[in-house]
Amino acid sequence: MQNRTIISKKNEDGSYDTSEYLFDGIDLYHGDRTNKKLEISPVGAPVKNVSIQLVCTRDNIEYEFKPEEDNEYNLKCDRYPGLTIHFEDVNGIKYKSDKNGVIRIINILTIPLDFFIFVEAEPYTVKKISETNVLDDINLIVWSN
Repeated sequence: MQNRTIISKKNEDGSYDTSEYLFDGIDLYHGDRTNKKLEISPVGAPVKNVSIQLVCTRDNIEYEFKPEEDNEYNLKCDRYPGLTIHFEDVNGIKYKSDKNGVIRIINILTIPLDFFIFVEAEPYTVKKISETNVLDDINLIVWSN
């Protein structure tokens, strides 16, 4: 049997956010900053080597989030060049990604672990103000071995 991991979104009060999207909406025209608390939990036995990666899929094309050249904590994607994303633990320590944008979260996950995703959008990340975005084409992939 394979060990499983569950990822959940949490509200500021600690309750779970069951909305369909990671964020309710981000203003990619005027610029915006937001964050969301996430929780990863093992199902059953402990899970080893938990990693995450962000991938954007649009029109059957995958765009990977890769680290910035001058700041390996920040992730960028060609699909949204004005969008910068990084992850932090609950103590404010940033997670660093490898050259492929993969972030190693924890070696052994035995209890639920909270962490944050921070999103910063520069003004005019999208060209038209009519483009409303909930970033529904961005997927957070979680895996372990």
